[in-house]
Amino acid sequence: MHDSHQATKYFIKFRQLAARVQWGDAALRRQAYNGLAKRIKDDMVHHEKPNTLIGLRKLVQAIDARYWERKGELSHETRASGSSGNKSEHKSDSNKSDNKSGKGSSNPKQKNHNSGSTQGKGSTSEQKKPNVPDLSSKLGKDGKLTPQERQRRLDNKLCLFCGTAGHVAKDCPKSSSASAKARASKSEQDKSASSGTDSKKD
Repeated sequence: MHDSHQATKYFIKFRQLAARVQWGDAALRRQAYNGLAKRIKDDMVHHEKPNTLIGLRKLVQAIDARYWERKGELSHETRASGSSGNKSEHKSDSNKSDNKSGKGSSNPKQKNHNSGSTQGKGSTSEQKKPNVPDLSSKLGKDGKLTPQERQRRLDNKLCLFCGTAGHVAKDCPKSSSASAKARASKSEQDKSASSGTDSKKD
């Protein structure tokens, strides 16, 4: 009998062979014991050794049945632990992949957002930069229009503030300073006064 054999089949075969010989019970019992698998003999040390062939057969079949029952339990436990281990590994792998994808997806968004905000700031600052004309040839050291430039604007009916036609200095849309408008208005009044004086002289 090998370790992978079952005791029931072993004793069926043993009875078939025992029927061919004229041996007594003691001889048959000794021969049946000698042919048992090592695992069964090792377990029999925990039991009282039977004195008959029938007693030996019952004990061996009980030990063998318990052995195969335990084999099934171990197989079931191995499959259960293996499946739970695979599930936990799958979960941990999925969590790692989610974290990686989450990090990977957040960084480009942040970069895009930052670059967008930077571009927005740059365009805004560029828009806010005013176009400052070169007035060095038109303004004197005191910051006022030179007499020649002032006279040119008066002759051509140009705004004394911005130098364009179509309005006067006090209504100039480019002037945001009240004091500048007041100075321009005064210049307009001076112009009117000078033109009135010229007409009286005439």
